[in-house]
Amino acid sequence: MGKLLSVAIPTYNMEKYLYRCLDSFLIKDSELLKQLEVIVVNDGSKDSSSAIAHEYQQRYPGIFYVIDKENGHYGSCINAALKVATGKYFRIIDADDWVDTQNFTTLLRNLEHRNEDAIFSRFTLHKEKLGKVIEQDDNGIEYNKTLDLNHFMIPEPCLAMHNYSFKLEHLKHINYCQTEGVCYTDTEYVYFPLCSAKTLYCFDFSLYQYYIGRDEQSMAIGPLVKNYTHFEKVLNKFWSNEIATPNRNYNMIRTHYDVLLMRYMYQINCIYAERNKDRENKLYERMRSLKNKNQNAYDILINTDFHGIKYIRRCINNGIVDRLILRIVHVLFKLKNS
Repeated sequence: MGKLLSVAIPTYNMEKYLYRCLDSFLIKDSELLKQLEVIVVNDGSKDSSSAIAHEYQQRYPGIFYVIDKENGHYGSCINAALKVATGKYFRIIDADDWVDTQNFTTLLRNLEHRNEDAIFSRFTLHKEKLGKVIEQDDNGIEYNKTLDLNHFMIPEPCLAMHNYSFKLEHLKHINYCQTEGVCYTDTEYVYFPLCSAKTLYCFDFSLYQYYIGRDEQSMAIGPLVKNYTHFEKVLNKFWSNEIATPNRNYNMIRTHYDVLLMRYMYQINCIYAERNKDRENKLYERMRSLKNKNQNAYDILINTDFHGIKYIRRCINNGIVDRLILRIVHVLFKLKNS
């Protein structure tokens, strides 16, 4: 019996969370479990992540598979998994996250009968420091039927990596490969396969359990500031690689990621870190390019606010009052988070 699903788990120093992640795939139906392939890609971890992964490979041969490699960041892990994946469908689960085992069982049981390019399911946010569990708002997505992406418009809030499994054949058809050596390439995993997908099927349950609580997470403030150039590299890839046969959702998805990535770049420069003139000059050039490429994204971006302050517009205007207000916002942010 062939594999229905290959799951890639990029892993770097995740010994604290890896048991929880891997245990969540242990469904009770032993025959169905055999149709699963979990590929743990150990990205040069210095803790016991590799030993934990190998423990599961020994206990569940043919189901768990370990790749030990030198550190190359997130994209290199996904590319390594794609080279060996054999499932009908492929998806990513981060090592500090997990799946709802019951809903995962339902997903596996249904994948045999699916043939769409993309599969959607909701995710749940687990905000440990706030003690909150929040299920994603589906915002009116249509469930339990095949959707033609040349007619159906995906709701914008439903564009996270956590939402999607893709047919492995589709990923290979578009020669999908993630950028290596940088963070934030999970955006590529949605952008390229989803813009070129023809069909989508949506399951009405929350599958991915997204944990927010580690200071080391790439979306924490410290790593965001440190990895500023990573956003530049990912955005460059979006702008320099055209989609050969885009579906109707392409403009919406392109706008979403143009705004998302540049918003983070401006937040880092204006709020999270001390303003940097060289970085700012490059941002001005990008804004001019964005205005020519995607006027809609430009209009959305300059009106983005941070607690009521339109920081991007003020950064562009760069008057004395604008600089003073941005300085105050930066100082207050530092005091709040010190």
